[in-house]
Amino acid sequence: RELAHAMLRKRSRGLLPSKSLEEKRFESLVKTYTDVAVASRRSVLPQRLFYFVQAHPVASAAVMFAMAAILSVTFLFYEKSGDVNPAYALVENYQLRVYNQDGELLWSKPALGIPDLSSATWTSSRSGSRRYLMVEDIDGNGQKEVLVLYVSDRKLDNDTLACYNYDGTLRWKGELPEPVVYGDKDQTRFINWELRDFISVRKNENHRKQLFVIATSRLNPSILSELDPSDGTLLQTYWHNGHINHILPFDANSDGNMDLLIGGINNPYENAFISVLDPLNISGYGPTKQEDIPRNVRKAQEKFYILFPKSSVSEIWNTVRYNSTALIEITSGKTLSVHVNELLDRVDSGGVIYVIDDSMRVINVTHNAPFRATHRRLVDEGILNDTLDANYWNNLKNSVRYWDGERFVNEPVMNRWYGGRLPS
Repeated sequence: RELAHAMLRKRSRGLLPSKSLEEKRFESLVKTYTDVAVASRRSVLPQRLFYFVQAHPVASAAVMFAMAAILSVTFLFYEKSGDVNPAYALVENYQLRVYNQDGELLWSKPALGIPDLSSATWTSSRSGSRRYLMVEDIDGNGQKEVLVLYVSDRKLDNDTLACYNYDGTLRWKGELPEPVVYGDKDQTRFINWELRDFISVRKNENHRKQLFVIATSRLNPSILSELDPSDGTLLQTYWHNGHINHILPFDANSDGNMDLLIGGINNPYENAFISVLDPLNISGYGPTKQEDIPRNVRKAQEKFYILFPKSSVSEIWNTVRYNSTALIEITSGKTLSVHVNELLDRVDSGGVIYVIDDSMRVINVTHNAPFRATHRRLVDEGILNDTLDANYWNNLKNSVRYWDGERFVNEPVMNRWYGGRLPS
């Protein structure tokens, strides 16, 4: 206040012409300074700012405009990294957003029908048991591509995989093969493919990268297909009479060559299964009964194919006729942990766990806590009368069956036709 009065005294000495435009501006400045100075003695900073804006809206707007201009110039001159290689992608509120490794947005597209998820990990790229998104260098050229279920005409195409280049341009739409007839029942008109998962695999450093997808239908056939990474054309297909739920790379026999491990349900035999396939040769149909052999398709040459028996819980209490491979995990020491769901209509009922070494021999059988609780309840209700002891697990272990290329046997064997010539 004292400074304001001193400035007014200088004005009276003729520094500013009386009642001029400059004087009016000067008085406004003094009043502003005085008001803020007085307010500062009585209020905290947010209150002082509020009083200032309330008393001087024009001046406040000018200050805010200047700050906005400074921020805009700073943003315009912000130097991006220049990295155009996708590192990860997100789907949020039905928008696909692709970022580089510095977190800079590269491009975005509508993703109607796709739930919120991320490509960061295998689990985060999925919703339920279905995969929607992957960021991967599928052709080995050092530039990553973005694969996502294709959206067209404002809807999600369940049977079409889309591949986008690093810059967001569409490289291809990969479509699946026409259904085949199984046995004497032509149900092809009822089959609508639904993509479930897709992975990129290199058998070893001497081979090109390969892209594989699995798809199921409302009826029982499922397929494992290879698509050309360059244009999405169909290269080879494995036909399976039943559902394929899982696919992952696995080095069976620890020979340095990556194989494809799939799992799910074999419908004709009504059992959970896993199968090991050479990625260079998956073509053909999987083990099925004579009356269900698909027309005009040759027999496949799996490396291994294993059926898992139903437990007593499944035999007595299941509302469907089969169990199912629910989860496959690669554990330490190159062993597999295969989780078999025994009651498909009760997801909390638990299951049996088969531990398998890299030669595909079952070395241990156990169970999880929900399965034990379900079994105990059925015993208490008088529905079951067996015991979860060593004999129980040995019986299941000895009931695992292996495909030898012609029939299922109880000893761990490789398909006799793997890598060889099929019989005429």
